[in-house]
Amino acid sequence: MASLMDEVDYQGKIGGKSPEWIARQKDNYAALAYASAYQQMAVEDPYGALKHYQQVGSTKMSPDVSRKTYALLRERVWPQLQETVDAMGGPEAIGLTQGSAARAAGKVDVRVSGAQAGLGTPPNVPDKVLNTIGYKFCNPLNIKVFGNNWSGMVGQDARGHAIFETPQDGICAAAKILKTYASKYGINTVDGIVDRFCAASDSVTRAYISNVCKAMGVNPGEALDVKDPQVMTKLISAMMRQEIGAVAYSQETITAGVHKALGIAGAAEQPTDKPRLTSKDVAFNPNVKTGDPVIDALPLPDKIKLFRASRQRRGQQAQQAKVELKRSVDNVLSRAINTGDVSELPDVADFISVYGQDEGVRMHAEVEKQAQLNAAIHSMPAMSVGDMDATSRALTPQKDDPEYATRMEQKATWDKAAEKVKTERAKDPMRFAIEGIPELGFKPITDWSNQTLTIQELTNRISSYKDVAKRFGTDAHILTKTEATGLCQAFANMDEDHQAEYAQKLSDAIFDPVTGDSGALAALATDIGKNHHLLSIALGVASTPRGRENNGALRQIKGSYYRRNKVNDANKDEPEIRQKLDGVLPIPAGSPEYEDLINAVLNDHAYALQAGGSSDVDTAIENVIGPVAEHNGAKIILPSRLSQASKDLMTFTKLGSFEDVLQVYSKDFLKGGKKLVYRNQVVSPEQSARLINTAPLKWVGDGVYFIRDGLRYVTDEKGEPFRLDLNDTISRRIK
Repeated sequence: MASLMDEVDYQGKIGGKSPEWIARQKDNYAALAYASAYQQMAVEDPYGALKHYQQVGSTKMSPDVSRKTYALLRERVWPQLQETVDAMGGPEAIGLTQGSAARAAGKVDVRVSGAQAGLGTPPNVPDKVLNTIGYKFCNPLNIKVFGNNWSGMVGQDARGHAIFETPQDGICAAAKILKTYASKYGINTVDGIVDRFCAASDSVTRAYISNVCKAMGVNPGEALDVKDPQVMTKLISAMMRQEIGAVAYSQETITAGVHKALGIAGAAEQPTDKPRLTSKDVAFNPNVKTGDPVIDALPLPDKIKLFRASRQRRGQQAQQAKVELKRSVDNVLSRAINTGDVSELPDVADFISVYGQDEGVRMHAEVEKQAQLNAAIHSMPAMSVGDMDATSRALTPQKDDPEYATRMEQKATWDKAAEKVKTERAKDPMRFAIEGIPELGFKPITDWSNQTLTIQELTNRISSYKDVAKRFGTDAHILTKTEATGLCQAFANMDEDHQAEYAQKLSDAIFDPVTGDSGALAALATDIGKNHHLLSIALGVASTPRGRENNGALRQIKGSYYRRNKVNDANKDEPEIRQKLDGVLPIPAGSPEYEDLINAVLNDHAYALQAGGSSDVDTAIENVIGPVAEHNGAKIILPSRLSQASKDLMTFTKLGSFEDVLQVYSKDFLKGGKKLVYRNQVVSPEQSARLINTAPLKWVGDGVYFIRDGLRYVTDEKGEPFRLDLNDTISRRIK
């Protein structure tokens, strides 16, 4: 630089330049030299470069070069300045700065200092303690707000740390938290208290516990009487030392806060002439001295921008911490329900660090309960209802069990999971059977165009579908919801001839000819439901004895086709069909189920008209529902198997008549000694048997009836309508 200045002098004298010109040239060259030096220095030490610029360079440079140089240095050093502000605790903490940083700037705020010192004469502590946010915020245990409204609280920082008027207020709030641990959660040992309070890694928590125990002279698992002010004072002091590095207050200050928390009368109050922090002290103040020479020398707009960026950044960090915690929780909950593994559930300390003490503990407890619920759900999909209930009973503790509350909570979690699994299984039980009970050998049906494999798999399910229903406590199903949809889509893509052929194939294959059981076929019809109305009706008709005898599925498909295309005049007989069924069916006239039966009868009637067989309305009704007859003054539908019984002259004395069936049933009923309730009176077995034979009946299903008593029904001794089921009687007599 010196040689450059000499060169300017030499050139000026040779050129005859004025001293003013020579001075300006020297300033220009000096500015450019400084700018070049700062540009190089900014790569390795941007903070040092800006500091030198503020103290020296800015006075040696021209305004234009100075502005450009400052812009460059500010851009390079900005991240470092943000980290410095964050390390100080953010704008809120800087506004309350009082230790060495404030003294270095010569701007100690006496009013704020007095508020933070507490009562009496505080002990001498290192400057690093005075610069902790715990001390600056009069919050020596670093508790967070998260919805609490403690006495004396005037605000909070971007990370949720509470700011109190006086140290006594901060100590009081902390003592109340520790007191709640004992009274509400039964946590009264250093081990339990610190484990719940300390939002840190396991190693840090262990060290925290060790230090507190050493300071108090107790063992980690030793029960503490936190209602004792002396015990609480020792505990608060020990935890304060761990949190901010020292006991920074007089005994008078700590005692005042503890007594206030425990409700002990006569707790010392802050003298009226002693200052308190207020919300104004916490307010954003860009003029405050931070003690950092570079930050304090920044132009006011840049200082405001820096403080605002720090506040925003800290808020974003807090929000990001919530997002990351939620992501971890979601992953664990998903893993729990898929694998039963809950080992990676975030610790309570993770929740406390993000949400604060009370909220963090509450949220961790909720997430832990949900994880256990999901893990329980994972273990249940294939479990029988009986096993679920047995496990619930096994989890029920005795009243004198010391872990009664915990075990009752475990039982409640199990019961809730069981109820959820039962509800979900009831929606699609066959899916759970395929996925959860491999020993059944069920395979999902995905290709409905391959009729051979489809019927083979359905036949495979016939032997176990009722066991699945019993195991799960659900209605009987033979298809999953997805399979039912696939079957209906495949069926809809066929023409009428192929539909009729396929429906009849399903009917013939799924009916069990050995046992005569058509339950699987009825279950298949139910599974299809409203996905394909006609196929459901066709299979439902095919599941009845007459439907099996008469190719009921084929008759329904073909008959529906004839009706839709008006091939014959079957629809003109609809009024007669309705008149004959009026008052017979157990479902309200006009309901969807009622209309399905009417349409099924019309379909059968249309088929008969076209096929040249018996085309009278009574035959169509009998083919679909059963023969209509009058019994004891009321119209009923006779059992579908009655006609089969009447073919054997040895079965009944009256060739299978309905009255004969009732007589046999009533004799068996009489032998059992059971009684019925007639007009609110329990009648004898003899009178009950007489009612069975002489009272009018109401048809409620194939071979099943209620006994009428005017508009009411005769009941059993439990008050339920008595179900007169004649099917077993007919079956026994046939065999």
